[in-house]
Amino acid sequence: MLIGDNHPVCREGLRTVLSAQKELEVVGEGENTEIAVNLVRTCRPDVVLMGVAKPVCRGEMATRRILRLQPKCKVLAWSTCADEHSVQQMLDAGAVGYLTKDADPDELMQAIHTIAAASQYFFSPEIAGTAQRFKVARNAGNRRKNFLSACESEVLKLIANGLTSSVIAIQLRLGMGKVRYCRERVMEKLSLRSVAELTQYAIANGLVSLGDGSSSRAVNGTSSARLPNLGGQDQRMHSL
Repeated sequence: MLIGDNHPVCREGLRTVLSAQKELEVVGEGENTEIAVNLVRTCRPDVVLMGVAKPVCRGEMATRRILRLQPKCKVLAWSTCADEHSVQQMLDAGAVGYLTKDADPDELMQAIHTIAAASQYFFSPEIAGTAQRFKVARNAGNRRKNFLSACESEVLKLIANGLTSSVIAIQLRLGMGKVRYCRERVMEKLSLRSVAELTQYAIANGLVSLGDGSSSRAVNGTSSARLPNLGGQDQRMHSL
């Protein structure tokens, strides 16, 4: 496994605890997100213990990059922050567990074994309620995505990537009428009203990445857009 944390004392303490476990091997330590991501590329760890720092959650950005490099890797967030926003950020990025830094060694080992072997989530008791609420909301979002047909999903992704209907028709080998129909059906099903809202929905639900220039341009220029209700409450995404 790999340790990613910007505090030397934390890394040393974690290394001491983890190295004492015969079934675990610490293959690297990253003192910042860039080093951690590069180590994942070269060491291919099964589990990454990722530190979460405020006010900028670089652990979230690193987690997204790590899972793009190694989708089967399990990321366990490790933080002094137990607020709802921090937890949601890391889970949205793909972390499968969230542990506060006051956890004892036994709880740390339980978390690692749970996410590595059982493919289950693990959370510190004080944030379990927050994490469960977010999982329910995300599952609702996944059900909503699954409600779209395969053609509608492809059209949505390409619209969010900045492609025009004529280009989408050529790329998917569809008639213009079919593309327009799929676009209208997507907007109707998701209760969206513009290309900007379609793009923001696609980004918020992981269909496209903000790293894509076209997606970023499509989102810019709107003050805010109402997203579909994914968890029982209205959510508003402001310009990024």
